[in-house]
Amino acid sequence: MTRPTAEHSDESLVFTVLTLFLVGAAVLGTLGYMYWRNTQSQEQQRSELHTYQQYNDYVEATERSTAPVEPPTAAARPQPILPTPAQRLLNHRGVTPGSGFHTPGVQATGVLIIDAIDQAQAAEKSHQR
Repeated sequence: MTRPTAEHSDESLVFTVLTLFLVGAAVLGTLGYMYWRNTQSQEQQRSELHTYQQYNDYVEATERSTAPVEPPTAAARPQPILPTPAQRLLNHRGVTPGSGFHTPGVQATGVLIIDAIDQAQAAEKSHQR
């Protein structure tokens, strides 16, 4: 029976270490890719959920702004007349009506936008004091 030479056992050790390194790198690479895909998927789901929430808020606000007003009863106190979305927009300093001003949804969206701008400016002024 012959004993393996030192040269043969060193080659075998190098081959084994190299094989283990490559297999480990492949496993780590696969796990990293799977983690990255999962993270991207979750981010996409969060983004879609945020978009759906914004859309639902928009639809709800539009329905509220276009809901029919019930006529006041005789016993009810007279309610102040609220300006229409078109009047509110035309009276706002930052609005210039364009060709699509009377397109469905434009005025309701415009009112939401000017309200948000006015609230942000008021909040900024209160923080500066």
